[in-house]
Amino acid sequence: MAPPIRKLVKPLPKAPVLQAPAKTLPKPGLAKAPLAATKAPIGIPASARVAPADDGFAKAREINQERKRQADLRANQPFEFYMKPGEGGEDGVILIITDMARMPAMPFFHYQHRWGFVKGQKGSGKNDECIKDGNEGCPLCKKLGREGTYEMVLTVLDGRKYTPQNGPNAGKTIPISKKLFIVKTTMIPKFERLYKEHKTFRGMCIKMFRDNDKDASIGSEVRFVKMIPEQVLQAKYKELAVPVDYSKAFPRPTYDELAARHGESMANETHVGGADFAGDTDADSLPF
Repeated sequence: MAPPIRKLVKPLPKAPVLQAPAKTLPKPGLAKAPLAATKAPIGIPASARVAPADDGFAKAREINQERKRQADLRANQPFEFYMKPGEGGEDGVILIITDMARMPAMPFFHYQHRWGFVKGQKGSGKNDECIKDGNEGCPLCKKLGREGTYEMVLTVLDGRKYTPQNGPNAGKTIPISKKLFIVKTTMIPKFERLYKEHKTFRGMCIKMFRDNDKDASIGSEVRFVKMIPEQVLQAKYKELAVPVDYSKAFPRPTYDELAARHGESMANETHVGGADFAGDTDADSLPF
């Protein structure tokens, strides 16, 4: 028998195997640094790298200048009157107003910016004049995003004794002190009635009451006590009876002065009453 016929099948060629080119590893010590650093060096914020070299020094100078200005301002004026909630109890805190204003003249009014105050932290915060009532506008209004507060300022005598912890009178008990009495907008009508009734604030003895910490720092209730004659005021209190010079305590700056003072770096940061008394007004019947 003849052998079977086989078909010859030519095998297909195998596909070539593709291989990735071998990576060439850098030789030790020959690695090149990237053209631009992608991360800030440890401990150096990005802002410090991109800011001009003298920005930090300029910022420090600006802060120190503002601190000195605030210190000078405080040195040229008495402390502001402040009372704690409930202080004086039912007797309140007795004050004597020494302002010279007499009807029809007006007491001292102004707009004031106050910012950065921390509740319970004495000495915190800053303040400066608001000049929104002028023709130039106010740079601080723009910076803080709000207008200054309208205030009436009076000078009062405060009979609460205190002992300073530092300064020229450190350790010395002060029996009577002169204070700035800052009356905010909501309280002004109460004092307006007293002013119109008695035609002057000079020699007016009042009692202030503050029930809670939501009330104004000067108190939310005022009661008239009596008027003290001018001759008694001068004889008893002498230089203490001279009111504060408000033009020196609150000098009005120009727009450029305010802008230069605070500049672009200013962020939006966001004090024993006595018993009542009556009778003739002589030295023996004065509250302190």
